[in-house]
Amino acid sequence: MSTITTEADSMTHYPDSACEAHRDVTTSEPVCIICMSNEIDELEARLAALPASPKTGSALTDIAAERCRQVESEGWIPTHDDDHVNDELPAMASLYAMPAAVRDWPAESTGYGDTFGEAILPHGWQPKFGDRRRELVKAGALIVAEIERIDRATLAAEQKGAA
Repeated sequence: MSTITTEADSMTHYPDSACEAHRDVTTSEPVCIICMSNEIDELEARLAALPASPKTGSALTDIAAERCRQVESEGWIPTHDDDHVNDELPAMASLYAMPAAVRDWPAESTGYGDTFGEAILPHGWQPKFGDRRRELVKAGALIVAEIERIDRATLAAEQKGAA
C-alpha cells in the first residue's frame, strides 16, 4: 500500500484504501478514513487532557465529541458539509441555540414559516430537540462545522487564485 505524507499537514494518508469522496483540500489526494479517525482520536485526547475549569468544564470536550459523532455516526463528512453554502449549518445551529419558547414566536410575515423555528429550519432538515444542554452542544458542533467549511473554502479559493 502506498502512502503520502505532506509537509503541510504532517499526516500520512493511505489513498489505496480511501473512499473517493474523502479528499484532502490541500492536495486533492484521497484521505483515508482511518487517518481521519486518528486525527479525531488525537483531538479528543488533547481536549480530555485540558484541565477542567468552572468556565469550560466538559463543554469543549462535549462539543468536539458531538462534532466527531456527526462525522462518524451521521456521515456528515467535510465534503458533505461543503455542499451547504447557503448558511444551512449556522441556521441549524441557531435553531438549536434558540430558547425553546422563541421557536414558537410568530413569524408568518417572513414567508418562511409560521414560527421562528419553522422559518430558520433549513429545508429538509429535522431537528431533534430534548435536553437544553444537549441542544447547545449540537449548536456548538454545527458552528465548528461551519467554521471548518469556511476555512476549506477560503483555502481552496486562495489555491485557485495562486494557480
